[in-house]
Amino acid sequence: MSDQDVEISVLFVGVDTMIVDYVNTILCPTVSRKVSSIEDFLALLESSELASFHFVFAGPLLGQISIVELAQSIRGILRRAPIFYCHTTREYDFDVKDFQKNGFTEVYLFPFDQHTLKSNLEECLAKLKSMPVFRSVRVVDIEPEQKLGFDLHILLPLNGKYIQMSSAGQSIDQKRIDKLKNHKVGSIFVPLNQMEKFYEYTADKLKELGDNSSGMSETEQRERLQSAVRNLMGGIFSKSKEVAFSEGKKVLEDTNKIIRAYVTKKSKGSLHEQLLCRIDSIAGTYSHISNVSTFAALFSMATGIGEPEELALAGMFHDIGLSAIPPEIQAKKPEEWTPEERQIYEKHPEHSLNLIKDKRLSVSDNIQTMILQHHERINSKGYPLGISEPKLRIESQLLGLADVFDELIRIETGKAAMSPEQAFQKIREYGEFSNSLLDHLTSSLKENLDAA
Repeated sequence: MSDQDVEISVLFVGVDTMIVDYVNTILCPTVSRKVSSIEDFLALLESSELASFHFVFAGPLLGQISIVELAQSIRGILRRAPIFYCHTTREYDFDVKDFQKNGFTEVYLFPFDQHTLKSNLEECLAKLKSMPVFRSVRVVDIEPEQKLGFDLHILLPLNGKYIQMSSAGQSIDQKRIDKLKNHKVGSIFVPLNQMEKFYEYTADKLKELGDNSSGMSETEQRERLQSAVRNLMGGIFSKSKEVAFSEGKKVLEDTNKIIRAYVTKKSKGSLHEQLLCRIDSIAGTYSHISNVSTFAALFSMATGIGEPEELALAGMFHDIGLSAIPPEIQAKKPEEWTPEERQIYEKHPEHSLNLIKDKRLSVSDNIQTMILQHHERINSKGYPLGISEPKLRIESQLLGLADVFDELIRIETGKAAMSPEQAFQKIREYGEFSNSLLDHLTSSLKENLDAA
């Protein structure tokens, strides 16, 4: 039997069917068992079958047993297998660290965490099978004419195939780097099992730069930002019965630290270069949140509209209200929604403001307005209120534009890559944003942007 033919067995205990289907699509297990009653679970604990599973996914649907007891019971038999907790609703007294302390390997909230889960499961599969798994790195982190200790691949987005462009021990010449940039390619790919070599390479490169270095490669900054945003959202999405003002203050302080460290930090280069640098293939809500926050701040710096820090903060919180939208609605494409489902989804900006109040986050009225209005449009065809200018504030348009811009430029399988210029042109064709605002942004693309 080859490594790729290794049999995978998966156990689901009290897990929503939507999550079961999603996981099975990724893992393609040979054995997939779903336990939906406390009687079946207790019988499983007394059998030898439990020890045979490679992965366990637990959820809150058994009801008669606490999540902590569930985790400890499974972990007592499966010492090393990953045990994941997956849920689709915000719950009271939900604490990620407490769940991990009691036996869970990781905790996921759907649909926010589904892409994070997919990435983690791919890594697990890579250890069980000889399957290629790739991680994106920034082109700006690769120095031309230097020998590299890792392979480099490019992704063909239309068919999702990875094409090797160099092997470990080779270098990339300046002409190939320029070609990537000319084709609006901001990210290339390194095999997962060679990422340590990449980190060693960037660490050595930063040492050579000395005082001129920011201390982290662009790739590592992106990864840390993603992790920081996920941790931040885990705290916001937890559902405590009572939230003290001190808790809200701490969340706000943490958010501002993230923004200062990764979003509005000093960065050289034109707006075009900085936008191109941040285009990649990482999908998911946390990536979208961090991208919108970053793009909104960059647009503010380029146009002089609003305060970059306020735009970044609004970007961090603009979609948190999606946690109140049923996951089965979010799993559908907009064209598949019924009128009733569309109406429910279009309430999420209001849910975002309600969650801000619930968590006692003391943000300005201006930030709250931007969050509420980020889906409103100048043609009055937006939501949730259907307003237009002059009630629609220009800062809200800037945040909404960052939201749409991220959706357009993200690299996705089956979709042609789009440059910042092409994205702005597409947005102009929608007729939903101020032409003067778009004129200002497009004229700023070649100007140096020195963010303080």
